[in-house]
Amino acid sequence: MRVLIFEPGFGGHRLTTARRLIQALKALPVDVVVATSPAAPESVEWSVQLHQQLSEVVVDPSVRIVSGTPLQWAWSSLRALQAAWRQHQVDHIIVPVADGIAQFHGISNSLGIFRPPPGVEIEGLMMRGGFGYPESVHRRGEVMRRASAIAALRAPWTSLHHLDPFSASYLLHQSDSMLGHKLPRVVQMPDAVEVPVMDSCQARRVLGLPEEGRYLVCAGGLSPRKGVDKLIRAFAVAPLGASDRLLLAGRASPEIRAILDSESVELVAQNRIICIDRYLSENEFAAALGAANLVVTPYPDHLASASIVIAAAAAKRPVLGSDKGWIGRIVPFFDLGWTSLVSESRVFGEAIRMALDAAKDYCATEMTRRFVAFHTVQNMRLTWTQRIRERLGIATGTMNCSWDWVVTGHSSSVSMSVPQDLNNKAQTCP
Repeated sequence: MRVLIFEPGFGGHRLTTARRLIQALKALPVDVVVATSPAAPESVEWSVQLHQQLSEVVVDPSVRIVSGTPLQWAWSSLRALQAAWRQHQVDHIIVPVADGIAQFHGISNSLGIFRPPPGVEIEGLMMRGGFGYPESVHRRGEVMRRASAIAALRAPWTSLHHLDPFSASYLLHQSDSMLGHKLPRVVQMPDAVEVPVMDSCQARRVLGLPEEGRYLVCAGGLSPRKGVDKLIRAFAVAPLGASDRLLLAGRASPEIRAILDSESVELVAQNRIICIDRYLSENEFAAALGAANLVVTPYPDHLASASIVIAAAAAKRPVLGSDKGWIGRIVPFFDLGWTSLVSESRVFGEAIRMALDAAKDYCATEMTRRFVAFHTVQNMRLTWTQRIRERLGIATGTMNCSWDWVVTGHSSSVSMSVPQDLNNKAQTCP
């Protein structure tokens, strides 16, 4: 069997996912082809994530996608995907980031174009979906929300995976009403993390940080989209001690760099704000979380899984997150920490003080442990390769745990498929 991984991008977690996919597939009797863009192999991310994983893997860096309107991008993405499966004569296709492609592929499939050849199966993973959040209906509208979900389901997937349980639940609900159509399996995909638990002093030594004091940590890409500007400004007005520090670990956007170089320059000079401005290795990322007393995830309007929250839970560190979107629902439901309004600096600053004081007494619960157990690399590998194993006649393996097992451990009767109940349950700080 010949398996194609179609991944033209290299930012964020894309190549981390590609690496784990390659590792999972290389354990099976399959040939692996990675179709990517010319820029990807030249990136830092590629050298960190994939460079040592490519023995016996065919890399095709010829994918070129038009960066124009969403329609132009989706059309060129499907053309590139079609060219890749034709060129490499594959039996199975995996699209690790199918957002946008999924919806447009559903429309084109209904028109009889961009269909895989007979006998070729295709799986895709969606990262986000506003259709899983009814509170966002004032922006998108219920009609557009439902149309987006139905279009994704009409693409010729064998399995359509989703990282977000709320969006996956919405897709399942819509599929129930689409009688007479051949529909994909909708599968909840683990958002895999691999973070060792580190002693805080050891972690701070790894990064060359001062060992004394308490640390707020925000790790990964640092941008306004993730609310890092709001975090810096809230930290500046928070009633904290002189040895309380904010560690920003990851590549900073120009906007964040400008804030640090202007309005926050004094806090930077005092070593109260420390910024490690580069793409982090996995060991550095683990050390950043290990250095934390409190991990802060101030994403202001993030309607998707945020792996930093899962990584913090795996590292046994509490989270202070935004009270909106996926973070606003997941953090209180799984006892991962606290949530706060992040749009007002003084409110957010007071929440930082309260959560940092409370962090010393934080303890994970059974729900927290189940949540972490689901989001393992092994669980992700088994989920991605389940259908390929079935096609090869190989035992599919035993999942570490299912998502149903995770949520049925909750002491209340709240279902993850009823987001409004989950919102009613949420407790914020302060």
